[in-house]
Amino acid sequence: MRAPGRPQIVFAHHDGVTIAPGVVANVLCKQVGLDTETALALL
Repeated sequence: MRAPGRPQIVFAHHDGVTIAPGVVANVLCKQVGLDTETALALL
C-alpha cells in the first residue's frame, strides 16, 4: 500500500490466516502514523 507522505506497507497473504486487529492497529497507528480515528475510518 502506498500513500503520499506515508511509508509503504506490505502484507503477505496466506490462505486461512487472519491478521489480528492488534496487528492492524499497530501497523496503521504506530508504523504509519495515523491517529486511531483515521485508522478506524479506513476499516
